[in-house]
Amino acid sequence: MNYLAHFYLSFDEPQLLVGQFMGDYIKGSKYTVYPQRIQDGILLHRFIDHITDHSHHTESMRGLLRGHLGRYSGIALDVYYDHFLAVNWNTFHKKSLEEFIQWVYSELHEDNPFLNEEMNYILGYMKKYDWLGRYKNVSGIEKTLLEMSRRMPAHNTLSKAPEVLKDNYTALEKSFFMYFPELIAASKHKLDTFASHG
Repeated sequence: MNYLAHFYLSFDEPQLLVGQFMGDYIKGSKYTVYPQRIQDGILLHRFIDHITDHSHHTESMRGLLRGHLGRYSGIALDVYYDHFLAVNWNTFHKKSLEEFIQWVYSELHEDNPFLNEEMNYILGYMKKYDWLGRYKNVSGIEKTLLEMSRRMPAHNTLSKAPEVLKDNYTALEKSFFMYFPELIAASKHKLDTFASHG
């Protein structure tokens, strides 16, 4: 799951959103210095990544993609799923995608005391180039994947990922609709376990 799915799975809670955004940047037990609900967001981010890596739905899709994208198939799949969430947004959320994105950008602001320099750097690019808004279009996904490709080691396969999406669009979308409702339920259950230990 990429940014949009993680943010959706914050369930409209500002501190969960902040924790989900921080999740890729806080390693080990360093999360324990933050307020409880931000900790929950960081741990939820880790949980989502873990079960997505081990779901039979995603394993099947990575197998489909591996012949084209090799070890980068998981990265591409995360972006593809964000695309399908954006395209089908109204199926999952009462707010429009545009309203949700503006909410995210207003909550994740550079003056947030919990965001460090690296996080603010990424956030600045996210807002400047509207990473969340462009997930909805295949052309936007192509830009995202090509930008990711330029940040990866030489000879990575992500430059092929837009064409692979087009060639396997129906199968990938079907996989998303099978997996994402399961992920929503699992994420809500995980949050319930946090509450029970609060």
